[in-house]
Amino acid sequence: MMENVTNGCFIQKHPAKPGEAYYVEATAKTQGAAIPTLMVRWQREDGQWTRWDLDVKLTFGAAGADGWRRAGGAVTVPDGVGLLVILLDGNSFGDGACACWFDNVGLYRLNVP
Repeated sequence: MMENVTNGCFIQKHPAKPGEAYYVEATAKTQGAAIPTLMVRWQREDGQWTRWDLDVKLTFGAAGADGWRRAGGAVTVPDGVGLLVILLDGNSFGDGACACWFDNVGLYRLNVP
């Protein structure tokens, strides 16, 4: 959970090879005006950020009856990349009444012919 955070994120790193395709997903629940974001970024094998031009930002849909929202989409690992990095961002704009919860983070390798 993120609470009263102006701009924070949880990060997961996963080894990946150029050309591989993955489906990335997560759910988020918010309180107040908090805004959740699911983003995929890239690092080289040595952990240095690379290919910012190919960041993938996935938008969370409308909340269901239980208040949880879902985001997901397919990504393809670009050349020069060794790590797929999942960032779960939460922005609450410093308002103590705002909070953001994340759950059900998934990363699935796709078999692409």
